[in-house]
Amino acid sequence: MSRLRFFIPALLFQALSPSQEGVSRTAFGVQVDQGVVRGLGVDYGANFTAGGVAFTPVLGARAELPATVAWQLRDVRRDDTLVFRRQQDRNPTVDGNRISYHHDARLTEVYDVRAFGIEQSFVLHQRPAGSGDLVVRGAIRTDLPLASAAADGVRFGLPSGDGVSFGAVTGIDANGKQSPGSLRMVGGDLELVLPAAFVDAAAYPLVLDPLIGSVVNIGDVAGAPDRATSVAYDEATNRYLVVWNVQYAASSWEVRGQLTNGAGLPLSAPPLTISALGVNTAIDRCCAASVRGVGRFVVAMRPLGTVDGLSVRSISATLGTMAAITTLITSPTLDVTMATVGGDSRVVGTNALVGYVSFNLGNGSRQPHTTMLTVSPAGTFATVQANVALTPNSISSPEVAVSRHGGLLGKWLTAWTDQTGSGAMRKVNALVVGPAGTACSPIFNVELTNSGAETCSEVACATRDGVLGLVTWTYSIGTTKRVHARVLVAGGSCGVTTANVGSLITLAAGTGLRDRSAVDFAADKFVSAFRERTAVGGTARVVVQSLDINYGTPAGAEHYPSGWLPVDADPTITAKWSGGSTSDEALVAWSDDAAIAAHRFEATGVGQVTAMGGGCGYSSLVSNWHTYSGTPALGTTFSIDLALPTFPVLALIVGFTQVPFACGPCTVVPSADLLLSPTNPTVVAVPTAPSLIGAELYTQWVQWRPSGCPILPDFGFTNALKFTIAE
Repeated sequence: MSRLRFFIPALLFQALSPSQEGVSRTAFGVQVDQGVVRGLGVDYGANFTAGGVAFTPVLGARAELPATVAWQLRDVRRDDTLVFRRQQDRNPTVDGNRISYHHDARLTEVYDVRAFGIEQSFVLHQRPAGSGDLVVRGAIRTDLPLASAAADGVRFGLPSGDGVSFGAVTGIDANGKQSPGSLRMVGGDLELVLPAAFVDAAAYPLVLDPLIGSVVNIGDVAGAPDRATSVAYDEATNRYLVVWNVQYAASSWEVRGQLTNGAGLPLSAPPLTISALGVNTAIDRCCAASVRGVGRFVVAMRPLGTVDGLSVRSISATLGTMAAITTLITSPTLDVTMATVGGDSRVVGTNALVGYVSFNLGNGSRQPHTTMLTVSPAGTFATVQANVALTPNSISSPEVAVSRHGGLLGKWLTAWTDQTGSGAMRKVNALVVGPAGTACSPIFNVELTNSGAETCSEVACATRDGVLGLVTWTYSIGTTKRVHARVLVAGGSCGVTTANVGSLITLAAGTGLRDRSAVDFAADKFVSAFRERTAVGGTARVVVQSLDINYGTPAGAEHYPSGWLPVDADPTITAKWSGGSTSDEALVAWSDDAAIAAHRFEATGVGQVTAMGGGCGYSSLVSNWHTYSGTPALGTTFSIDLALPTFPVLALIVGFTQVPFACGPCTVVPSADLLLSPTNPTVVAVPTAPSLIGAELYTQWVQWRPSGCPILPDFGFTNALKFTIAE
């Protein structure tokens, strides 16, 4: 007997509300009281009745009424073939923290109660009949508005961001092969979909495991502003470190940190106090980075204990233990006005490049500097090159940025703003720093404007491999703000560097108030997070967008993980690539002044492939079967394949729409927009054009073989596939 399991995971139901301060993160489980089955977690409660499950996040005074989302399974189908239909309610059974609905001999619906959400799965005890995509459909009942609906996540939420999220779906068969699934809202029903081609070819049991894409709370100190986030990622442990500043009083702050898993969910350990115990004064933005070769995070802070100083501290990614604080600069050697740090993504890399702006230059100007450090496995620091000025002359620069890592070559990109003469900040410059801590390229002039109405600020930068980089900044004209970007290429080794600067790019204007950009590189795209306001001083939200690696132009849709916030939005973003991973995932985190939240972001996404039927005239499904390799996403390639053809191949039909034409047992599905030569496989390169997101291609092969079609008896047609392009 075949066994098919649908695994719709931890955090399929995910509370989007902030965690309650002081509540144990292991406080979860199942309670049965007078016949009522109830699941309890850190931020939610859920009732399991014969009619289904009702999930309610804990929102406190932020919501006038409980924000419940209820799910009831309706049916399971493969195109027109009904696999299961709900005809009666079933009482749940309880086994520890697992709750099960045994619908019939073919299907069991299972829920596992976890600390931060409910893990949902469906077990099909027989191979599902029929063909086409496998669709699990359930009815949703809620008073919450639908905040977003995409293939990789559906969210019901309030404008504040509170609510409930359903994660995306991935199929995993018994041999470990994977395929993306998808979510879609159809009226009031939520459908969980797995592509037909994967279901047909999978080894059983088959698991549907959704990705985590929910908004999660990282930190919230009651009654105190939480601000200025930074994130770093460690590949070996699949952990992030999120750091931020907590304000105790008008001039009293401390630096806190929280270790999270690869999805951004806080681990069970309590938050760390990274600055000296107690409170400190006038802390500027702290910054975190990952040093892969020693498995440690590095946090740079200004100041710490000494006014206008600069300190660093390292934290074990595995244990969360902290080494002693190391002071790099104390007043009055150099008065430091900001601090940033870039880590080392190389397998044996041990470097950390600290960037800062010094003020005590005798003439009132500010100058960007860097100090190159190495980090030991025990977390101690050694100086490679200290206090290197990025510019030869004293300038007035209020800020400096360092890339999250130095790539395979150990070459960090730095960027800073500069004055034009004695005027405002109207320059943005960049420079590559090599592993010895010294300049490794000429100075790039990234932005130069001479208008008295224009200023540049809030610079950020990222690198892919130590050669290709991107700089972003805020470009202001009066009250209008834009995010600008420019790609840089610094090829060759240090001392033999070639430098190329791409075209100046203005990201989408939106409301005309976009600023505070942060940027990193993920797999095959840059990813940027920035703030958008409705008006000067008005409500704000976080915007996340993928950018093309060659041009810096938008290479994906805009995403809004935070919703509109009544106070502020101060985003940062770090990709797993910066810790040595090849994943396309990133974590965007932000402060709304009251709390720190985070959201998992996928820079590439995975296209969808849907079986459309239509085949006729072949002897088996193994041979002459229309299949594919890879999935369609912006900036990637995929192939359209014909498996083991036993008849001559005449052409590949490609249509941008479907216009089904039936002839005997055959159906030609695509509109005949293109008739391609019989190249098997046919490789398709998808441009990085956001307008293509959601576009569909319908394909079907034509062969020389008997078909049973009266008007085309010698032309056989394979099954048809629909390719839907993703970001």
